[in-house]
Amino acid sequence: MKTKLFNFTRHLMVLAVVLISAALVRAQVGTGTISGTVTDASGAVMPNAAMTIKNTQTGVVTQLTTNTQGLYVAPGLAVGTYDVEVRAQGFKTQVQSVVLTVGSQLVVDVSLTTGAVSETVNVTADGAQLQTASSEISALIGQRQLRELPLNGRNYEQLVLLAPGVQRSTTSAQGSFYGRAPSFSVAGSRPSGQAVWLDGADIQGFWEHASGNAVTGTSLGVDAIGEFQVMTNTYTARFGGNGAAINAATRSGTNDWHGSAYEFHRNSAFDARNFFDGATIPSFRRNQYGGTIGGPIRQNKSFFFVNYEGLRQGLGITALATVPDANARNGLVPCASAPAAPCSNGLANVGVNARTKPILDLFPQANGVNLGGGVARYTAVLKQIAKEDFVTTRVDHAFSGNHSAFARYIFDHGTVLDPVIGGPTGLFPEQSRGRNQFLTLEDKKVLSPTLVNLARFSFVRTYRGAFAISNYPALEFFPGEGRQNGGVGVGPLGRFGPSQFTPNFSVQNGIS
Repeated sequence: MKTKLFNFTRHLMVLAVVLISAALVRAQVGTGTISGTVTDASGAVMPNAAMTIKNTQTGVVTQLTTNTQGLYVAPGLAVGTYDVEVRAQGFKTQVQSVVLTVGSQLVVDVSLTTGAVSETVNVTADGAQLQTASSEISALIGQRQLRELPLNGRNYEQLVLLAPGVQRSTTSAQGSFYGRAPSFSVAGSRPSGQAVWLDGADIQGFWEHASGNAVTGTSLGVDAIGEFQVMTNTYTARFGGNGAAINAATRSGTNDWHGSAYEFHRNSAFDARNFFDGATIPSFRRNQYGGTIGGPIRQNKSFFFVNYEGLRQGLGITALATVPDANARNGLVPCASAPAAPCSNGLANVGVNARTKPILDLFPQANGVNLGGGVARYTAVLKQIAKEDFVTTRVDHAFSGNHSAFARYIFDHGTVLDPVIGGPTGLFPEQSRGRNQFLTLEDKKVLSPTLVNLARFSFVRTYRGAFAISNYPALEFFPGEGRQNGGVGVGPLGRFGPSQFTPNFSVQNGIS
């Protein structure tokens, strides 16, 4: 009976530690957890064993002791390499090195051997460390992949495609209203609704298919990302999301000074003509530049990291439009289009209505082949201009071995002047602006082997707005109302006017 009661008590304690760990998990999805059991060579549990978990890059230590069942849990640890040291009277000190990745829950069980405490046993794990605390299927994108794999536009979200079952999804909805960021489908799921987490904060944009609003079509800041994981199946409800969840952690400073400076340049000299381009390839210039710096404010205590990235782009676009030909502008249309009108030389003179003429005159003159039916081809090279500035700042501080905090702020502002979103004539260019602000504050304190207080505040604000910058009295159907131009349908030419989704404004404030 005594043995059964002991086993029941032990199982109850294990369950309590697991429940405490699970309660903390949602609050620390941007970090990781190290837990396990300390035993002696015979398998008996070791209560009150002294644990020191040290981040080898920052020197920050977490100190705790095992409970009466030999269990320990160290949640909310920053990603990196750790030395797990265990000390107990009458046993050799054991040190085991492990690599903690974002969102991981490592189980590091330690078996002590008898000897003097002054003796140290270093354990090096061979091969990949097993994830026994979770059944989720995920792919880890580490710093080497982030730094070395080529990324068009330096958009770190493109690396989602490295996870199995993920495909890029193209949609005609991409633009200032829905956002220009690429969409992804995971195992055939809808290309929206995936969860995007950064340091434990949900930073999805309004339409839930990218981080923030991605007004220029890219998610900058790849140099500020330490690593991220893409979870595609059987992950827990702590992440939410439809089909997949992206869980990322920003970089922090260390005891060593480190930094970088870069510029990436691309221009039309490296481009080939597409089918519709003329003899000259449209001009294209893209510059992405920036730098990072990080280091200690106080050794083993305080650290900072700052990242800036700028984007400047001018993209020439060959626009192909269908416009009225010279005859149609004068009221001459094919006889088949107006059988009741007098026909001469295959053309019927129907005239031009005085109310229609101002709209007809807005179309540019044809400069290409006549397509028949009163329409002809118009070709022009228009320029899309994009600018974006992205800044990340992060400060980490360790008050003691059991108390730490960090603050991270991201500011991202971008603008795009798009000449073709309102149609290929270039008459209705659209100006769109976006601004993302992500703030996270966290304070963590280990109160006892089974009690951790972790407080986090996150504020996410995304803004996106777009408006047409042209103004034509012929399309002002609500004069004096301050409204922008409307659109009209003109015969075989289709809809004529600015984008149907302008003006539009989306503001999102999220607090957690």
